[in-house]
Amino acid sequence: MNRIRVLAVACCLVIPSFAADARSGAGGGSCATPEQVKAAQLRQLHNQLQVAALNCRGEDSSLHAKWGGYVGRFGSTLSDNAQVLRTHFKSPAAFDRYNTQVTNRESVRVHEVEAYCETRAQMFEQVMAMSPPQLIAFAGETVGRPDHLSTCAAPVTKAASKTPRHPQPKKNQTARAN
Repeated sequence: MNRIRVLAVACCLVIPSFAADARSGAGGGSCATPEQVKAAQLRQLHNQLQVAALNCRGEDSSLHAKWGGYVGRFGSTLSDNAQVLRTHFKSPAAFDRYNTQVTNRESVRVHEVEAYCETRAQMFEQVMAMSPPQLIAFAGETVGRPDHLSTCAAPVTKAASKTPRHPQPKKNQTARAN
């Protein structure tokens, strides 16, 4: 019963912030570039590992040490990643809100996903064998579309914008055909 209360309180705190972001756009009204999407994917993977290290210690006491090894190994990459996202969110407070939303959602997944801790422990093993570029690629494959981030539509080229979607016959062609 105590877990249910904690989950209910968490939902009451998290859901209004999701709704506010849906109205204003997760990036404060701006969309994310491909580079920013990659950064958000890595940040979401990072938050998944962080939540696992905190929530799964009882099941796997080695996760605390694995977390420390991960942060030590990828600290520079994570710092660069945070800078890309700070640029997107335009303020430290907006970046912090984004991180909180992603982390809160992951904290709920701990209770929703069967074998959550085992899966994340295996993920720690995988990432520790990677280089920074491999970690970034792995984050993209693992996360897919990042939570709470809107992506920019592909730009329309001049040639594409001049081509009509449904070409209309010219008036003279219609008259001649009859």
